[in-house]
Amino acid sequence: GLKENTEWILHNFVDMNSEISKRFIYEFEQLRDLSQIPLDRYREMYNENLKRNKEIGYVIDKYIKVDELSKVIVKNSMQLEVLLKLEKLRRDSENKGLVIAATGTGKTYLSAFDAKAFNAKRLLFVVHNKEIAANARKTFEEIFLETRTYGFACDGEFEIDKDFVFALPRTINNNIDKIDENLFDYIIFDEAHRVASDGHQRIYNHFKPKFILGMTATPERMDGKDIYNYFDDNIVSNIRLKNALNNNLLVPFHYFGISDDVEYEASDFNNLREMTFCATKEHAVYMCDKFKEKGYKAVILTGESSTADRSNAIKNLMDENNELEFIFTVDIFNEGVDIPGVNLILMLRPTNSATIFIQQLGRGLRKFKNKEFLTVLDFIGNHSNNYVMT
Repeated sequence: GLKENTEWILHNFVDMNSEISKRFIYEFEQLRDLSQIPLDRYREMYNENLKRNKEIGYVIDKYIKVDELSKVIVKNSMQLEVLLKLEKLRRDSENKGLVIAATGTGKTYLSAFDAKAFNAKRLLFVVHNKEIAANARKTFEEIFLETRTYGFACDGEFEIDKDFVFALPRTINNNIDKIDENLFDYIIFDEAHRVASDGHQRIYNHFKPKFILGMTATPERMDGKDIYNYFDDNIVSNIRLKNALNNNLLVPFHYFGISDDVEYEASDFNNLREMTFCATKEHAVYMCDKFKEKGYKAVILTGESSTADRSNAIKNLMDENNELEFIFTVDIFNEGVDIPGVNLILMLRPTNSATIFIQQLGRGLRKFKNKEFLTVLDFIGNHSNNYVMT
């Protein structure tokens, strides 16, 4: 009550099974849990966790210890609404659901919250690269703690005996004949627009889980395949970029289409954390060299870069001392990667894909400490064909 308050005004509050009743009870139980903490300890934990949460993009959404073994995480408005809808979906005997929500709104945490509500015993999280798999695993570890074991099925690793497995499609497919179709009771397809691909289809058709959750910011595919059908047309949410911005789930952005040369030395950018999307490797090398000549700290990342090189670049870009300012990338980081500190995006790669455009834009929309907005410099006019705010 000293820091924040919640107010509900309800009339005819009778049906305890109604959606509004369940939401009221859910929020009340969260507040009740928080109220068990002594004020002096609450203040101490609040200060400890506020700093950490700013680093991952939350200002008030905080981790609070209820006891030494469990944590309560205050959910954002999108997560709270979607969790209730997923619960209703299962009450209606549905076993698939598709969550469409803009990049940066908290889909991975949402999936962990729902897996906990479902009480998943064996879970498969399908994702397209190892870095995202590692980040997803950390999220689930924060939610479930020691109540589950965690493993990877990524390239050289195949820890299929763990409770929760974070996997690349190719690794699962290379071993799929060895895996019982009923092994997992809950399967999550991250970047669910990929479900229509051959690699994902073999996984989708092989396993027989009790529930399948798909998550994507961009359900549309260039090949025209309908991914909604794979989730029985159960669209649990459709929170596009405009909705997310209006609900303060993302930072706003300033977008500039540029046709003339820009004198960067005259530009007033402070604490640069920038990502540039280039057309080819040669293009990236050229741009990186030119920026280095101007005194900027820059690196190149391509599909050939090692996991260690990518991780180090992200770490240096996020460093408070600005160890790195510019990442020039080719065909990676379009989707999935979480670098909330990015405050400037240069678009140097033309694309006719609205999906790729929105995914690239989303790399800089996550909230971060002292980040008031994202700046986007579009040199090739992607916005004229692809910027859809619906």
